[in-house]
Amino acid sequence: MIASSNSNSAILKKVLFLSDLDGTWLSKVPKNRARLDNEILELKDEYRSRGVDLKFGYITARPPQRVEKENLPESDWTVTYNGAQINAGDPGDFDSAGNFVASSPDSGWVETNSRSGFSTEKTLEIAHELLEEERFCNLSFQTVGQVVNNPAADSNPFTTALCFSLDDIHLTPQEQVDANRNGIPDVLEKETFSAPEQLQELTEALSGRLEEQNVGHEISPVYLFHGKPIVMFDVASSVANKGDALQFLQQLEGVDPSNTIVAGDGGNDIAMMTGQNGTDEGRRVIVVGGDSKLVGAASGLRNAIVCPPEMDSSLGVLSGLRRHLDEIVGE
Repeated sequence: MIASSNSNSAILKKVLFLSDLDGTWLSKVPKNRARLDNEILELKDEYRSRGVDLKFGYITARPPQRVEKENLPESDWTVTYNGAQINAGDPGDFDSAGNFVASSPDSGWVETNSRSGFSTEKTLEIAHELLEEERFCNLSFQTVGQVVNNPAADSNPFTTALCFSLDDIHLTPQEQVDANRNGIPDVLEKETFSAPEQLQELTEALSGRLEEQNVGHEISPVYLFHGKPIVMFDVASSVANKGDALQFLQQLEGVDPSNTIVAGDGGNDIAMMTGQNGTDEGRRVIVVGGDSKLVGAASGLRNAIVCPPEMDSSLGVLSGLRRHLDEIVGE
């Protein structure tokens, strides 16, 4: 067990807690979100007196600017772009004119991603080249920043998201089946979504081109954009994800997996719950929101707390965190 010492030379157990934001920390009920905001700092003090040195932070798909706008409690770490960027403390601040002034990201994590050879600029260039081929010439894409009119969403050099209009995609005759006759093919319905073959072929072609250039990368499954007639997929450095970012911080902080606590509500949080190759290393998990994939992944872990789907997300995080901390203190 790696430990640190306080001013009284008492041995403290180091604990690292990271929480997703949207759907997790950020409750839709303002008073519940405020309660979590207030109590997290009180928990740090309370459990320090009980032998725990709690480091906490946020891990989110948001860019740094959108994290800072939430006026969250001051944290030890902020992980943005789904793991592509790590900052000690806040990722930046807004000046008196309302302009965001970014803090320098962790240099070790920048170097780690750079070694993959991945470049957002080069990836977009290859994607445009592929769309010139006859099999993809009907397609065009926007980046997620262009879709939401937020350039900050596109400013990280190790990750990007390609968005495609549903109207442009060529569907096979089988994919055009509309069983409920509502004008939307079943493959494009939220409940029955399946990635169209043309986009699957595009992701495979893009991956092949990156492999030819020895670029370490990950491409997400194709998924629906929330609330827009768009499907999309993410392309990133091979380590620009929540799981690898958490692993990096565990090593940096010197924290054992069994003293690592993570909270999330969606499929991209699964990577945080286990070690490499999906092995259960004993990380402590808090699941809120009832997402079936996340609940299923957590069901096989020995240190998972799955909150009832109807439970408020902020209150679920707070309750789960206290339970995990009590167990750590008792060990």
